[in-house]
Amino acid sequence: MTPTKYLFVMVLTVMIFNACSTDPSDTGLVDCNGNQVETLVTEIELDQSRINLKKGDVLLLSVTTDIGDDSVTWVSDSPEIAQVDNQGEVTALKSGSAIITAKTCNAETTATLSIDPDIYITGSEIMTTESFSGSLATYWKNGKKVTLSNLEQSSNAHSIFKEEGTLYVAGQQRFGLSSQAKYWTQDSETSLTSGEGYAIARSIFVDGGDVYVTGTEKFSSGNTIAKYWINGQEFPLTDGSNRAFVSSIYVANGDVYVAGTEQNGATPNRYVAKYWKNNQEFILTDGTDDAGVRDIVVIGNDVYVAGTEGSVVKYWKNGEAVSLSDGFESAAAHSIHIDGDDIYVAGYEYGNGSFQEAAVYWKNDEKFVLTNGVYRSYIADITVHNGNVYAVGAVQDSSSEPELPVYWKDGERNTLPVVSGGRGNADSIFLD
Repeated sequence: MTPTKYLFVMVLTVMIFNACSTDPSDTGLVDCNGNQVETLVTEIELDQSRINLKKGDVLLLSVTTDIGDDSVTWVSDSPEIAQVDNQGEVTALKSGSAIITAKTCNAETTATLSIDPDIYITGSEIMTTESFSGSLATYWKNGKKVTLSNLEQSSNAHSIFKEEGTLYVAGQQRFGLSSQAKYWTQDSETSLTSGEGYAIARSIFVDGGDVYVTGTEKFSSGNTIAKYWINGQEFPLTDGSNRAFVSSIYVANGDVYVAGTEQNGATPNRYVAKYWKNNQEFILTDGTDDAGVRDIVVIGNDVYVAGTEGSVVKYWKNGEAVSLSDGFESAAAHSIHIDGDDIYVAGYEYGNGSFQEAAVYWKNDEKFVLTNGVYRSYIADITVHNGNVYAVGAVQDSSSEPELPVYWKDGERNTLPVVSGGRGNADSIFLD
């Protein structure tokens, strides 16, 4: 064999050997960054799968994988509600829900995040001290009490609303036998009446910075007059020829809706349920039984009103009545809330063979009883957020205990703080 041929055979043999040999580290697997690896992540797990936070909370999530690789990408499907950084630190920005995903090239896992809203509740705290006996207009933010008035005169709060960072509370300031209708913000108070008569603000709504309040005023001679105010300007709804009361105001597309009741002046002189739209009256009942409405909401072109006719709890949708109770037990509706296709109405109903109210609400035609009816309790307001049902009112647990302000979340009761030995009630709730 010539030297040239021998060299060719040697080169060919080396090439064949190299082609047939196997490098143990050559797996053909490539990670997310294009690097060759021996094993890919096929399983990934978060330390929490369902998380509840409040606005402003920060939580660091941790992740484990089947090969210990921590090269994980983090994503929030709703970054306006909750943000997550590249280390898995979650920041709750506002109330709502979000899905946090931790993923590698070949595996991913998720955690469902629910951010609870700030809970604002208003009502009254009632106390007796050496220097004061009466009620104080109060609100609670996430259970922490804030008193709106001083101990010089009694006051009451009935409605709460928040817009653009400003909190509004409507109620009254008493002066002996007279009182002013007024509303408070965090740093101011506005009187709507002079204080010469007996006036009260029952409901407040704020739209684009304009403040809408509804209530009543009565002077020593004459009947109670229903009215509302826009930025302090008064708009009477009744002329005083018959007694009238209003309890709710709602603004939609620039239209002002007010719900209430007025005597019809007939014999017998019955209260008739009605509402007003831009001062135009819409009568809901015929005067056969006393009736009144306590709350009104407008969704699109539909007007929903909740109230009572006789002893039957009802709501009206565009004037058409739907009965929720049978009338065998006395009952009353105080609030209505619409959540998608579901209609919530809340109030009280006598039951359990006792002569006291039980706190109840209806979801469509299904009734939910929150207390046993042995001692007095009721719901004053109800709302729904992210599928959670919030209601506020008052509960007395026994004949030897005072009536206390409470709220329920999905039926679970939370008692709001009052001064030691005091009592109180919760009338309105706003979630932010």
